[in-house]
Amino acid sequence: MVATSDNNSQINISWNAVGGATSYNVYKSQNPDTGYEKIRTTTETFYQDKDVQPGIRYYYKIIAVQSGVESAFSD
Repeated sequence: MVATSDNNSQINISWNAVGGATSYNVYKSQNPDTGYEKIRTTTETFYQDKDVQPGIRYYYKIIAVQSGVESAFSD
């Protein structure tokens, strides 16, 4: 997964496709170890998070979904 910011108003997240995945759940936290909340379900391998504040560090994890079953968190 790659996360970049072009400015202080959004973070662009992209990841590699997982074979057989029908969608991906995007999770976000301000703590790298806990507190992840699902912010989006998408069929794409990218997401633009526009709900960000300057000066705050965000952490993301992606979960592949196949036939309604989630994989483990990405690293």
